[in-house]
Amino acid sequence: MTQKKNMDDIRKTLIGYEKSIHLLAEEEKLEEKQFREDVTKHLQAIEKNTSDLSEIVTLIKTSNENQEITIDLLRDILGIASASNKQEADSKLQSVINQINRALENIDTINKLIYYAMIVYKLVISFYN
Repeated sequence: MTQKKNMDDIRKTLIGYEKSIHLLAEEEKLEEKQFREDVTKHLQAIEKNTSDLSEIVTLIKTSNENQEITIDLLRDILGIASASNKQEADSKLQSVINQINRALENIDTINKLIYYAMIVYKLVISFYN
């Protein structure tokens, strides 16, 4: 009887180990799937950012307005990244938008520069949320 009880205990223990191994394997699969999704998302973001950089260079090259003004505005847009808190980022963003609206006349250029300013702004405030 004791030997049968011991065998039953061993069987139960082995079944428990099998379940644990199965759960660990499932967790590992989920983690790997999440990792792949994260990598894919980051690669897509890099691809988009790279295309944005191409658009910025094209914007400078084809700008009908003074290229130096456009370059200065892009420098100011990147300056948003130096904000040390959300309020400073808000202030810098508003200042850049005002500068863009005052300095430029081409609506397409204005829209693109404000779009880039918003990208930088959103990245900065993500550090403070």
